[in-house]
Amino acid sequence: MSAQKINVPRRSLAAALSPITRLFDKLYRSEFNPLYRSGTLAIGMLLLLLITGLYLLLFYRIGSPHASLERIQEQWWLGRWMRSMHRYATDIAIVATVFHILQVVIQGRSWGPRVLAWISGVALTGALLASAWTGYVMVWDQHGQWVAESGARLATVAPFLRDTLLRTFGGAVPLTGSFFFMNLFLHVAVPLVMTIMIWIHTAHLAKPGWFPHVATFTALISALFLVSILMPAPLLESADPRILTGRMPTDLFTGFWLPFVEHPGPVILFALFLLLTLAFATMPWWWQGNRASGPAVVSYDKCTGCSQCSRDCPFEAISMQARTDGNRRLLAVVAPDKCTECGLCIASCLDVAIGLPDETSATQLEWLNHSIPAGSFTSTRPALVYCETNQGIARTLARLRSHYPDLITLGVRCAGKLHADTMYHLLERAPSALLLTCPGENCSNRWGYDLASARLLNRRRPSLDPDFVSRVRVLPESGHAFHAIARELETDTTQPRTPPNKKRAWLRTALAHTLFVAVIAVFSAWKTGTPPEHGVFRAFLTLPGLVVEEQQDWTPEELASTPAHMRLPKKTVRRHVNYTLSILVDGHERYSRSMHTRRDGRDIRIAQELELDPGSHRVAIRLLMDTDNTEHILLDDTVTITRGHAELFEFNGKTLLADHLMQMRKNAAPEPPPRASETPRHLPAAQ
Repeated sequence: MSAQKINVPRRSLAAALSPITRLFDKLYRSEFNPLYRSGTLAIGMLLLLLITGLYLLLFYRIGSPHASLERIQEQWWLGRWMRSMHRYATDIAIVATVFHILQVVIQGRSWGPRVLAWISGVALTGALLASAWTGYVMVWDQHGQWVAESGARLATVAPFLRDTLLRTFGGAVPLTGSFFFMNLFLHVAVPLVMTIMIWIHTAHLAKPGWFPHVATFTALISALFLVSILMPAPLLESADPRILTGRMPTDLFTGFWLPFVEHPGPVILFALFLLLTLAFATMPWWWQGNRASGPAVVSYDKCTGCSQCSRDCPFEAISMQARTDGNRRLLAVVAPDKCTECGLCIASCLDVAIGLPDETSATQLEWLNHSIPAGSFTSTRPALVYCETNQGIARTLARLRSHYPDLITLGVRCAGKLHADTMYHLLERAPSALLLTCPGENCSNRWGYDLASARLLNRRRPSLDPDFVSRVRVLPESGHAFHAIARELETDTTQPRTPPNKKRAWLRTALAHTLFVAVIAVFSAWKTGTPPEHGVFRAFLTLPGLVVEEQQDWTPEELASTPAHMRLPKKTVRRHVNYTLSILVDGHERYSRSMHTRRDGRDIRIAQELELDPGSHRVAIRLLMDTDNTEHILLDDTVTITRGHAELFEFNGKTLLADHLMQMRKNAAPEPPPRASETPRHLPAAQ
């Protein structure tokens, strides 16, 4: 069985991720490496977030968000570390989710029947980030203000939201309780929706594993508790929209994008977010994994209806159905739309009745005879049969061959596809065999290690002959674990393996988790951003949507089409008032905008922000109405700008402009005719 060809992008991504997995293998050992359990680890963190969030919710007050967080922070015996665990668990869930996505991409598990799982996973990632962002806004400290204002600036890419959002976070009026209630509602509702999305995400799996390994998870909870006490999450000063956000402790796992709002800017950043979302959502169609020649096929004549392949399929793609030829035995039927072409069913059938189009147990024997002809095996060491998809295996194999020149190695696409008959013929030539599988939780086919160990160690049909079981050892290790593999090669496989010390393994895992969570805590409060070197002048204006009536002459065409009895001296036309706004700073125009009133007559709300150097500036705001081209000076004064602060100017033009229009109408009104009582009478002369 030749190795599958891996495309260059996947190989490059695997090489980039290799140092991280190698480091975690050294810290944890492959058996307890949390990166190989990233999916269940994320779900475990969500459960922890639910518990800690319910406690924090008891003390949270919508009317005074920051003050309620201060009271929680003062509870050093419970509230402070509970909040820290809530924050660090969020970061761990994000890290686990990102690594889970990378593993799926590297292993090519996003195409075909897995499309729904991939798309729902992308949606879950977005929902997790959205829930985290609303949580930081709920705190309403300076970091929460930065998150809210940056999100508002991204949303201002839509022109119809710009003025409303700038006014909301501009500091003219304090944020209402409804704003914090909306964030609280989203912060609670989104995780509840995520539970349904997780069910959809795993719906294509047979016996999905939702919960993390108990020993690993308890060690992680212990580490989280310890780090939360020693390194509590920071709580910054209360938010003030009139103070510009600058360099501050930032959660890089959720706020990695915040510094980029300033440069390259919200438009480019929004476009990048949109492109990344589209790229990930469409990945199953342009980044496909190593596919076999097609779905599994069943030999109608050889199938005995044992249903072993149906029980072994991780994706429930094989069902047992009644035959149509009158035979009472059942027939295995493959659903092509569910088959992932993993090939685990090859080793399920003793009668060689099922397999992939280009691989069956018979082709495995041909591959074995070609790789190790009969009588050619002269080494006294075990034959090393390894899984080709095991990350880092190529580098480790090169080191093993340099240390053991007589080592015989055989690569298989997945250890779970190795048939018991193939291993039987191998043991006829080799003194023993060491089967190196991927770590149990990191198999691209889910059950590769479980099925291989159960079949070859006589715990599942079809099994290896009992006389040969003692000569086989199955090792679920990462491809980076050179020393663990070398130790197994030097150990007599016929001797029982010494079970690991569970207490020592748990302690080692807990210490590694403590280091891992401590790094998470450091990056969760990493200082980032740029201190503001400027100040801001904000202008908030409200202009009424006015309508004026004008007298105009009739056109010849209108006179011709209007009946004579309906012709007035002049026609009356209703016209909406339009405005032109200009802002001048030190005699130079910095902003100009023409505004057209709406047909419904609603007010026009304008919000504009100008960055100015610290110091005194002459600011003039001029408003021109197209009714009579009269220019109104709304502001013409010296404004002092302070670094890192915002100066506000508010103008409500309803009264001023209404009075102007009233005066304009009086000036334009014609002289009223004299009353009948005042009209002089010309009496006829007396006769």
